[in-house]
Amino acid sequence: MTWWWLLLFGLWTVTPAWTGDKRLAVCMNTSHHKQAPGPEDKLYEECMPWKDNSCCTTDASWEAHLEVSRLHNFSLTHCGLLTPSCQKHIIQAICFYACSPNLGPWIRQVAPPVR
Repeated sequence: MTWWWLLLFGLWTVTPAWTGDKRLAVCMNTSHHKQAPGPEDKLYEECMPWKDNSCCTTDASWEAHLEVSRLHNFSLTHCGLLTPSCQKHIIQAICFYACSPNLGPWIRQVAPPVR
C-alpha cells in the first residue's frame, strides 16, 4: 500500500514540471482579477497569504470581507448569521478564489451565452 502513496505523491510533484508553469501563475479573466499576478502589499486580513503574488487588488480583498460584497453579488448572511469561525472560512475561500494565482488547473473557458 505504501508504494501506491509514493506513486501518487510522485505524480503530484512531477506533473507540474511536465506541463511547465502554463497553468500556474495565471489570473482568471474577470473584472475583479488582475491581468497577471504580482505583489500587492496592502491586502486585507484573510487575503494576506497572497500578498507576494496575487491576482486580486487591495479593493477586491476589502470587498471579500464585507457582509454584502459587490465582488460576486454575495451576502455572507444569505443563510442567516454565521459563527465567527464559519465566516472566517467563507472569507478565506473567497480570498483563495480572488487572489490565488494557482487556479489554472481548474479554470475552464466558458463560451458566452447566445442571445
